[in-house]
Formats: sequence, C-alpha cells, structure tokens
Amino acid sequence: MNVPRSLCILSVALGGWACRSAPDEPEALPPAPDVIVPVKGFTCERDAVGSSGHDFHDVAGRPGDRLALRPAQGPCQFDLLLRAASGAESVLSLRSGGFLIAASSSAPGGGAAICVSNIVHSPDSKHAEEGVHEIHGVSIECAVERAGVWSPLATIVPPEGSAAAWVGGLRVAGDSLYAVGWVRDFSFQLLNLDNAGRPPDDGVYETTFAVEQGTVTVGATQKLRDHVVAPSDVVAEPWDGK
Repeated sequence: MNVPRSLCILSVALGGWACRSAPDEPEALPPAPDVIVPVKGFTCERDAVGSSGHDFHDVAGRPGDRLALRPAQGPCQFDLLLRAASGAESVLSLRSGGFLIAASSSAPGGGAAICVSNIVHSPDSKHAEEGVHEIHGVSIECAVERAGVWSPLATIVPPEGSAAAWVGGLRVAGDSLYAVGWVRDFSFQLLNLDNAGRPPDDGVYETTFAVEQGTVTVGATQKLRDHVVAPSDVVAEPWDGK
C-alpha cells in the first residue's frame, strides 16, 4: 500500500516523529494508482521525548539492556544512549541526530552490535514557525560492544539526498563480523511498503562491518532483492536476514 501523508505518523515509541504536508500547501489531486510520492519532510514534535529520555529498543540477547533517546541541542535532535541492566549509561552518538529505528544482535561467544537509522534534517525555512523540518538524507550508523565496552557510532551507510536507508535487521556474519540489512527507499516514507513505481536502485540491501582493534570498519554491500516486500511475505518485513 502507499501510505498517505496524513497517515504517515510514527509513534512516540519510535521517537515521536511525524511527517505530513507542509502547512498552506495546496491540496493536490489524488495520485494515480501505484504512484509513490516522495515526502522529504516531517513535523517536529518537540515534547515527544522528555528530559529524562525515552527507551525505544531492547538489545537482542542482552536482557535489561536498551537503547534510549535523550533530547540534545536543537528541536528533534537526540543523543543515543545505551542503558545497561546494571544501571550504567553510555552515550553512543558522537553528535546528536534524528535516530529513529534500530536493530541489534548478540554473538554466541560474546559481543553485540546495534544499528540505527539517523534522519539528517533541519528546519524548513519556509515553514519553520510551524515546526516543519526538511529531510536531507537518512544514514545507518552502528556501534559494537566487546568485553563490556561499546564503540561510538560509525557510519555504515552514508546519507544521500535521493533515498532513505531504513534499518531492517542485524545478524552475526562471522567472528567480529556483522551484517546490517536495510531498505533503500526513494520515497522517504518508512511506512510505505509498495513495490510498484520504485526506481531500479530501490530494494533490500545488506552491508557488512567488522571490528578491528576496537574500530568499526565497513565491508561490502550487496543487493538482496529488488522488491521492498517479498510477494510471499504474509507479515510485511523489510528484511528477513536470509
């Protein structure tokens, strides 16, 4: 389905983001069937995350460990935190960002990794008073834990102006090696699961990254499939790790 702008709303559990048409924008005619319209903007909900922060992702294989957002300087800018079950708190982000969705994985022999989509945005100069922000790109950033120490976030998929990169899953791919699955989406609509009308570069990808002497290094990227949603999927998942 092609999710209308009026329905493109993400819950507070995902950081309190919402996207809609800019105020005073003239009503457009309904798009033709199977036409996907890019939406590179959202309305910033300034009070969606309180000053104490907001937990939004449980780290796989690490009971009690979770990722959290904490308001930073600027509207809809956050620090990404790792809150451990022990009560310890680590800041994973080197700079604030629009962190939205996350995936995580833990290795059987120890170690773990997390990845998040980071919306690069700024106030829309034409509609800043209404809280409308323009999206410049969506990157994927990951952090790795070894021997109880987390690395800072490293950019695995850089942002680009022509498509968003939405995290779909994360798996262990080898010794100190991980693979993040992600969707390239030219529409910038996280809830849009339509396959029709997409450019050839859209689809599901996988990028590997490794930890070498405490530093995260990016490996190869391969395209897994052209369609965002597999025709046989009963429950729509952007990436199944296979």
